[in-house]
Amino acid sequence: MPNRRKPYLALLLCLSLDAYADPKPQVPEVRETIAIDTRQISHEFLGFGTQIWTTEFTPKGQQALTDLAIDYVRLSASPGLNTPDDPVPVDSSPEEMDRYISRQFAKNPTLLPKTKATFDFLDNRQIQTVMLIWTAPKVWQPKDNQLLPQYLDDYARVWGSTLNYLDSHGIRPALIELINEPEGHWGTYIPPDEYNTLVKLVRKEIDRRGFTQIGIVGPGVGGQAGKQWLSPLDNEARHAIQTWSTHIYESKQSTAAQTLSPFIAATHNMQPPKPVYVTEYSTKNTVFDDFATRANNDPAVAGLVKASYSDPYAVEVFQNTLALINGGANALFYWELGDHSWGINKDWGMIDRQGNPKPVYFALKTLYPRIPDHASVIQPQWQTHAITLSALKAQGKLIVAVANNTRAKVTATLKLSPPPPPGKLGYVSFEGGAATQKNTAQSGQNRQIEIKLNPQSTLTLDIPY
Repeated sequence: MPNRRKPYLALLLCLSLDAYADPKPQVPEVRETIAIDTRQISHEFLGFGTQIWTTEFTPKGQQALTDLAIDYVRLSASPGLNTPDDPVPVDSSPEEMDRYISRQFAKNPTLLPKTKATFDFLDNRQIQTVMLIWTAPKVWQPKDNQLLPQYLDDYARVWGSTLNYLDSHGIRPALIELINEPEGHWGTYIPPDEYNTLVKLVRKEIDRRGFTQIGIVGPGVGGQAGKQWLSPLDNEARHAIQTWSTHIYESKQSTAAQTLSPFIAATHNMQPPKPVYVTEYSTKNTVFDDFATRANNDPAVAGLVKASYSDPYAVEVFQNTLALINGGANALFYWELGDHSWGINKDWGMIDRQGNPKPVYFALKTLYPRIPDHASVIQPQWQTHAITLSALKAQGKLIVAVANNTRAKVTATLKLSPPPPPGKLGYVSFEGGAATQKNTAQSGQNRQIEIKLNPQSTLTLDIPY
């Protein structure tokens, strides 16, 4: 009998060969000249952080924090408040709320030991913790997940009792974020005026409990919503907040820099001045210069085809990091350290569920450990076309980080003022899923520096200065 599969197999072979052919026209090389005046300082950059989950914080996750020189970690403070069989007490005494919180931790006997072990690991390495309670009890937000105002004081007592319980077991965070994204009806929505009230209530409650050294970071809204939640804060609430916080995700609608800008502008109108922590950042894009992936929270597909497993995603996250530093952020928390086994948002991590590094981990490893804490960010007065560039100064060196997330090769001449002294340049790049030396940097005439970047790659330079 004739083999009826041969034409089908031939078609498959042709399709396979076509898949490896690049249908895109060759992109001409881009040349840029960038003037960097290192005397113009914008702000101080304090360090990098990430989100972790104590129940899935493994030795490989610990090693990743060490390798990345992480300075801050954000993690959950709460055992969970949606307990219909044991409702959260209302108009209670602090002692009654204490007993409730203790019962909830007791229902999950592994939670406290894992939280304690995680906190001790972080504390021993001088990694600051930001703890948060994700949502208020569902029964307190019966319509569109909006927290009813009569429960604001109860929620403040929840915070006081939660910190009291954790502190009794040797866990005292540096900062707390009162609620996750109060602008969102997907969790707990708290209108701006009521958030103003909540900040003051929590500050009074935790001060009364003896936690005056624990700072409040807030409001933790998306950057575009920042002004609405900042402007209603009265003088007492402004002084009650130690650090401003926001969440930034690039999307098809706006870049990371565009999303952060309104929030930074709003903080400039607030007194006293405070640092700005971006307590979540990444990208929600799934198509990178026609390279298509699937969303990290897409439940219909397996991990390997999702965005966070791709090299272009890693380069875009690197680029967003630079854009947020340039835009005024004092600390950045990548969302998130590791993939986890529950929920729909489980594939955003730098490492997978087995602890294996993903491309974004290798990209950020070429950047995070190379920027010293408390580095001075150079005012980004330059204009670039194909690349994003940040420059920071600290400890006798200038760190210049560059991302090229285009299909073009880029050659750029860096003109530093004042010129750097003679010395050997150190550099490392990310390309093709790993740290490499494929991109180059070399000193040229008049002590200018010429750098070359391949498409979809990054470069981080250490310049003696």
